Amino acid sequence: MTVLVTGVGHSGTTFIARLLLELGCDFGHLGNASWTEGPHAMEQPSMAKVAQTIVEELDGIRHLPDFSRPLEASTRFELVKAINTMPLFVKSPAIGYTLPVWAKAGLELDAVIVVHRSIEHSARSVFDAVHDRTLREWEVRHLGLSGLIIAAIVELEYEASWICFPECTAPDPLELLYEDLEDLIGLDCDLPAFREAHARVAKPDMIHYR
Repeated sequence: MTVLVTGVGHSGTTFIARLLLELGCDFGHLGNASWTEGPHAMEQPSMAKVAQTIVEELDGIRHLPDFSRPLEASTRFELVKAINTMPLFVKSPAIGYTLPVWAKAGLELDAVIVVHRSIEHSARSVFDAVHDRTLREWEVRHLGLSGLIIAAIVELEYEASWICFPECTAPDPLELLYEDLEDLIGLDCDLPAFREAHARVAKPDMIHYR
C-alpha cells in the first residue's frame, strides 16, 4: 500500500504524519525531517527536493502550478527515481499540488489522506510565519491549492479521506480520526492504543480542539 498524506501548508499534515509514524507506518528514511518543525518536516529530503523543484518549474511558487509547462529532463529523471524509491507512506503538500504530474510519471497511490484546516486559519498561520504576501493573497492561494488537490483526486479516482482535525465539532475528535484512518488504510491498533500514540506526539500548544 502506498499512501500520500497531503493538504495545503500549515493544515496539520506534519502532525498526522507523525501520528502515523508513531503507529508504525513506514515513512522511509526521514533524517532530521522526523523532528523538525520547519518546512518539509516529516518529508524525505530527496523527495521533498524533487517535489519542490517540480512546483518551481511549473511556476507554482507565486502562482498556481501551470501544468502546460514542461519539466527539465533532469527533473523528469529525478521524478521517476523518487517514485521508484517511494516508501509506503509519504507526507508532501507539494506532491498534492502537482498530482497529475506524478501520476503521469507512473505514481500509483492506494489512498490519499487530505488534512484539511479552514482556509482562514491555515492562511493566517503561514502569513504569521512568512510575510512575503498579504493575508488575502495567502487565502486565495490556499483556496486554489485545495481545489487542485481535490480535482486531481477526483480525476485520478484515488481513494481518499478528508481529515478535518483538530477543527472538528464531533463529541470525540480522536475517535472520529481513528475511524476515518481505520476505514481508509487500516490500523494495527485499537482505539485506546491510538489515544496513547496521540498523547505521545501531540503538542498542547499546537493542537487545539474546538
